[in-house]
Amino acid sequence: MVTRSEIYALFYGGDVLSKLATARDLYGRYGKVLAVRPEILVHMAAVQGAERDLQTRMGAMRMGVTCSRCAARAGGGCCSRFMAGENDVLQLLMNMRWPECRWPVSRRE
Repeated sequence: MVTRSEIYALFYGGDVLSKLATARDLYGRYGKVLAVRPEILVHMAAVQGAERDLQTRMGAMRMGVTCSRCAARAGGGCCSRFMAGENDVLQLLMNMRWPECRWPVSRRE
């Protein structure tokens, strides 16, 4: 039996590349099953709606320009390598659920 601390370490621990590898593994094993589960689809639709709302609000505030400037600076702000480490396996797995966000396995990191 897998312990709670082992699950925590798998989903929330490690570096970005290990989290991405775990998310890809889970997507390969369970992606098709998750894609047809009604309770998952309902939540994913809500997340997509919130994402569209966020894009609209950020566009109205011209955040693209601000974010581009910040990302180009040393440290990169919200887009920094450090912030990439704040993503967990489940966030990465959700991003892989949408075909337009799915990363090919062969993509170089």
